[in-house]
Amino acid sequence: MAEQTLGSYSFEDDPEKMTIPESKKVFASVQTYSGAAVFQWPANIAGQRVNLFWTLMSDEMYEELRTLYLSPSAITWCPKPSTTTEHGMEYAVAVVSLDGVYNDATFHHQPFRFDVKLVLQIISETELALLDPP
Repeated sequence: MAEQTLGSYSFEDDPEKMTIPESKKVFASVQTYSGAAVFQWPANIAGQRVNLFWTLMSDEMYEELRTLYLSPSAITWCPKPSTTTEHGMEYAVAVVSLDGVYNDATFHHQPFRFDVKLVLQIISETELALLDPP
């Protein structure tokens, strides 16, 4: 059973491979006459891209993701809990790209997509609240 959601859509299958959403430190250096000037900024997750990969995906799931891809709005992404902190995170993301190879002649002529890659760009993050035990 899939655990991830993108907007109001719950994935049929979680990605087989994906980039872990992590903040990254911005670092730059410039060589000077007598050494180097070093610039560092605090780690930030905004602007990071996350790649999600599937070897095989139903055409229905691909079309749901394509609808989200075509939307100009920011969408909430809740990844699989094991890929985030113990409390879980959700992210406001933009769907940057969606690619896959269409094949109609597989699995009793049911249309499928192969080698699907979905790219999300993180806009912001929110830690999910812990639910009180019953």
